[in-house]
Amino acid sequence: MSTNIITLRDFYNIRLIHVKGIRMPSSVDRIPHSHDHCELFVHIQGNMEIFAEKTTYHISGGEIRIYSARELHCGNIGQKQYVEWFQISFPPEFFNVEENKVLMNLFLEREFGSKNVFVPQDHKEICELLYEIFNYREEDPL
Repeated sequence: MSTNIITLRDFYNIRLIHVKGIRMPSSVDRIPHSHDHCELFVHIQGNMEIFAEKTTYHISGGEIRIYSARELHCGNIGQKQYVEWFQISFPPEFFNVEENKVLMNLFLEREFGSKNVFVPQDHKEICELLYEIFNYREEDPL
């Protein structure tokens, strides 16, 4: 299992995380929890059950999932399998800037446990951009 993390300190401390590899059912946090930051996951591969505020979603790849700050969530992997996803964590100070209000609305202008998972038409392009960011980081560390 490999996990790469980039923290963009000069850009509101946004954290980019890339997770890929074999994952065991016991390695996924099945206890509902929340954070003080918002999370956006670009799910690439692996079957999972996602729970958000009493709503269950089944994902297998090609989805984006979001969690607002303090929104209870957890996941479940039913069997040992290869998984891959990108996670982007947005700290509260990110949303204090007017230019970021549109993204804030995606997280905060919805009821908890509603519209957590969607399939964007441009999923492939989003993944390509995230791969480029991580490939660049490996070639030229910040």
